[in-house]
Amino acid sequence: MAGIIVTALQQVDTVCKEFVFNGYTELATTYGAAIAGLVCLSIVVLGYAALQGYVTLGLKEVGKRTLIIGFVMTFALSWGFFSKYIYTFFNYAPNEIAVHIVKSIPGSSISDTGSVGSSLESAFNTGIGFGKSLMDRATFKKPTPLIWALFTWLAVFVMTVIALVDLVIAKFGMAIFLVLAPITIPLYLFSATKSAVFDGWLRFLVTFALIPIFVIASLALGLELMHDAQTKLANALQNGELASLTLVIPYELYVLVTVGLLLKATQYAAATAGNIAAGMSSAAAPLMGALAGYMARGPISSPGGKPDKDKPSPTQNSDYSFTMPNIHTGSNANVPQLPNNQPRLPGP
Repeated sequence: MAGIIVTALQQVDTVCKEFVFNGYTELATTYGAAIAGLVCLSIVVLGYAALQGYVTLGLKEVGKRTLIIGFVMTFALSWGFFSKYIYTFFNYAPNEIAVHIVKSIPGSSISDTGSVGSSLESAFNTGIGFGKSLMDRATFKKPTPLIWALFTWLAVFVMTVIALVDLVIAKFGMAIFLVLAPITIPLYLFSATKSAVFDGWLRFLVTFALIPIFVIASLALGLELMHDAQTKLANALQNGELASLTLVIPYELYVLVTVGLLLKATQYAAATAGNIAAGMSSAAAPLMGALAGYMARGPISSPGGKPDKDKPSPTQNSDYSFTMPNIHTGSNANVPQLPNNQPRLPGP
């Protein structure tokens, strides 16, 4: 039978799954027209900028921007696509990564994602049991065991609460930011909103995804550190051989060390997430450009199936740029501008 901590974590997982699905669907349905309008506005702004000569659009740039718009629309409005590639990654990958890291710790009791709660609950029950055994040895003339019992209960309670609160906050925080995806992802299309809103959204999402990794690793390391002291104290209490409190002190110290590791876990996650999110955000556009270039080069080949190196292709030549017609002067600005080393096509 699952204990209170395991049951609480399972309940949080169930609530978060339903919350993300219902929230995402509601936002995508309610603001679907506004999201489509925002995408259309980005196309209009880009076209106007090209028309005025503020930007020069080559075939690679057009392909890259087309792919970005397509991915934005799909991630913002399609729950099936979003849940498969975004929700599944952020919801399951952190716990799986943490478990693989924890497995490298010798003697760790955490072997899968489901054993995190059971290991924490086992440590909590063991600490409560130690406190009770110490309190039973206290008398009116010897109140010292009572003091150590209270201290043991307090330390174990603080350790359990911090670990549980960190895990719950990470799950709920990540769920809230995933729900906001339909109205946040389209803001990637504009440079101003990308730096002001989208980058912050991505940074916090990565932060909440990294918190379980650091918390689970810190908890497993702390539990392993206190294992020997916990075993010796348990044997002494069971056999009635606890003549002094020297066996209690190492156990208490390791519990406090675990508390310190858990307190630092969220700070480490936040510091790491800032650099990761910045890299992910800045790498999105080059990735789309590389994919667009690959897709554009694919169909262009010679009859033998290999690219014709003697004949340059517009999609393979980055020197081509297209200038929009000048609607004010009526000049022949609509003629493609070729580089100096390329022959010009005969005009009409």
